[in-house]
Amino acid sequence: MDSFVEEGEPVIWRGPMLGKMIKMFLEDVDWSAPDYLIIDLPPGTGDIALDIHTLLPTCNELIVTTPHQAAATVAARAGIMAIKNDHHILGVIENLSYYQTETGEKAYLFGEGGGKKSSH
Repeated sequence: MDSFVEEGEPVIWRGPMLGKMIKMFLEDVDWSAPDYLIIDLPPGTGDIALDIHTLLPTCNELIVTTPHQAAATVAARAGIMAIKNDHHILGVIENLSYYQTETGEKAYLFGEGGGKKSSH
C-alpha cells in the first residue's frame, strides 16, 4: 500500500477500492508459491474480510483480540465468519494482556479474559 500513497499519508479508500486492490494483490502479483502469506486485517467482518474470504476460499486464520470485552466480541464474530466460510482457525491470540511492572506485578490495563471469551 505504501506505493500508492505519499509518505506518512493515510490510506483513505472505501470498500470497493480496497476490494479491487486486494484482488490485484492476490491474483496479479507473482508470489512464486510462498510457504506463507500473512495478511493482517482490521477488526470485524466488513468488506475487506469478506473479500479475503472470497478470494482465499481455503486458508488458516489466527484470531487476534485484546482483553477488552468489546474487542473479544468482535474477534469472536470474525471467528464465526471464518468457520462459516470453511477456514481453519489456528488459534486465538490475546494481545496487550497485561503490563508487568519492575517488581513483577501484573497490571491488567485493558481488562482480562478477552482471548478466552473469543476462543469459545
